[in-house]
Amino acid sequence: MKFDINKIISFLKSSVSEIQSIYAEKGIEPFKKPLIVSVPMFLAVYFGFYSPSGTKLSMARDELARYELMAPFYEDYVNYKNSSAQYKKNLPAYKDKAEWLDYIIRSNSQKNGITPDTIGSQTESEITGGFILAYREVSIRADYQTIGKLVADIENSPVFVKISEFNLKKDAELGVVVAQFKVATVFVKPGG
Repeated sequence: MKFDINKIISFLKSSVSEIQSIYAEKGIEPFKKPLIVSVPMFLAVYFGFYSPSGTKLSMARDELARYELMAPFYEDYVNYKNSSAQYKKNLPAYKDKAEWLDYIIRSNSQKNGITPDTIGSQTESEITGGFILAYREVSIRADYQTIGKLVADIENSPVFVKISEFNLKKDAELGVVVAQFKVATVFVKPGG
């Protein structure tokens, strides 16, 4: 279907000339009823659907202002996100949180040829930012050198583990000490 521009222009010119002749002959009277119906409909459609509402416009302005405030810090934000992602890679998986510390303690003790006297139950507390701090209390009897090697092996793990509240007491047996300490780590909560 081809449109002929000349025909369309001719139709519009003849329509305008007919409207002018009706207006010249009868005045505004024939146009009142169509205008009374069409103008409110046009305004309702325009303001109801097309024109953005005041709340939407206000929200858009607030969002724009927020972005303008954040724009100078975008590079810092990206750097923080990247470094945060790197740190999170060094944390143990959340799905393993029930057994992970026990595994670290037992495997490193076995590697050093000792058996823990006691391994306490795991204590967990939530930290802001979507993290969970977990620790277990451990008591081990061994010589100084073995205890030192065990502590070094635990803390040099590629995954984040720290020993805190380390207490060392001499045992009645010569050359043997009793070490009591907490082995702690941090887990990232799902969605954190």
